[in-house]
Amino acid sequence: MTSSLQVPAEPLLQQYGEDARLCTCANDQLTLVFSQSQPFDLIELEQLLEAVGWSRRPARRVRKALSNSLLKVGLWRHDPRVPRLVGFARCTGDGIFEATVWDVAVHPLYQGNGLGKQMMIYILETLHQMGTERVSLFAGDDIEDSEVIKRNAPAFYSSQNRAVTLEDYKVITQRLYSSIADIIVYGGETEDPPEYGRVKISIKPKYSVCEGMLLIFSLPTPTNWQFGSNYSTKKLKICVALIR
Repeated sequence: MTSSLQVPAEPLLQQYGEDARLCTCANDQLTLVFSQSQPFDLIELEQLLEAVGWSRRPARRVRKALSNSLLKVGLWRHDPRVPRLVGFARCTGDGIFEATVWDVAVHPLYQGNGLGKQMMIYILETLHQMGTERVSLFAGDDIEDSEVIKRNAPAFYSSQNRAVTLEDYKVITQRLYSSIADIIVYGGETEDPPEYGRVKISIKPKYSVCEGMLLIFSLPTPTNWQFGSNYSTKKLKICVALIR
């Protein structure tokens, strides 16, 4: 499969690895590069995640999570001496039957330029080359304890402008995105082990950057759809935009 992202010139390939791809940006003075090979500085990664509003996580656990990940992608603002990390995502899974995309982040200063969508294209194309059949996206904040979710869920109920029932998610998703061949929505509590307080949206696209790949999104419930400010909703929109 030929990548839809441009291959950098040889000097950048030497610096960022053979898997590097260019990320287009409205500012032609910037050179942005996706890379799986460029090593991460944990402090710089933590600063990026804090910039997008995520809570701090112990460096030891972050290092272990990275080492156990199937795929780690950095979006770098190129500098011959010290490249700057401006985007990040990682995947877990077996790489054959399924993979899950976690921690998709683009620095606020670089948001609004389609970089998140390009990152997802890069990830999906890489997983496709591995032969991965099914890709899930985990969207939302850190997972809460299941007992806390079950206890608090009734207090969060509000039908106006929110997807609450499974049918809500199905109808709204189909209304927002017309290029869906088939869609299945199911509650996270049916998973093994159960994921209380989440809904899974499984989409078979009519057209996709990775033909034949099944896309699955995991969202917290309920989800606010009207204002588009909910981070989980933004992630869903980034990914479903790939199949339009």
